Amino acid sequence: MEFGEKLKKLRIEKGISQKQLAGAIYVSRSAVAKWENGLGFPSKASYDSLVQYFDVSEQYFEIEEPEAIIFKKNRKIRNYSISIYVVLAVFLISITVWFLYQPVPFYVSASCTTLEISPIGEGSSSSQITNEKTIDNLIDTVNSVLFRKSMRFSSEAPDNLIAVFQIRNDSGNGVDLWLCSNANGDNTIYIWTGVEELIACDTGHLSSYLRTLLG
Repeated sequence: MEFGEKLKKLRIEKGISQKQLAGAIYVSRSAVAKWENGLGFPSKASYDSLVQYFDVSEQYFEIEEPEAIIFKKNRKIRNYSISIYVVLAVFLISITVWFLYQPVPFYVSASCTTLEISPIGEGSSSSQITNEKTIDNLIDTVNSVLFRKSMRFSSEAPDNLIAVFQIRNDSGNGVDLWLCSNANGDNTIYIWTGVEELIACDTGHLSSYLRTLLG
């Protein structure tokens, strides 16, 4: 409890007004009002008069030195600043996560000439498709789907991988498509670009086409 609060409490308990207290210790009523509202402190003489009038110990009011008061205010300001920094950090993290999950366009080069299909499972074997129309259709299908950035950022194949499609040009450059199953029975397409991983937002048309290629 602050000095002003303690002074007001004692005055009310004694059943006197600010004017009566001011007259008893020979100060103005406005001085008493200022003390109670925390806008100032009494002089040493007035402080001693208050202690004697209310019959309390000299330590009762515990008047703080200005340095202590300033320290308290600075601590409040510091805590307020920390709160602002925390809010800003949460905001920036939220924006970053939002950006990572936004759909982005992805384009496979139409110059690709080879499609290597590697089904995953027992007895599976890779097959290579060089039919230009088949490859072009697959590229068009991939390019018609918006992908979002994956939070996994890993080139390691997931456990639910069904098949890997490697689209390459004559120089050996291209991308990998990962066809994965999920608990709902739908399929998810991942594209590994060699730099980051992308995951399709809408895989219905693409998944059907890839399943057709698998036979």
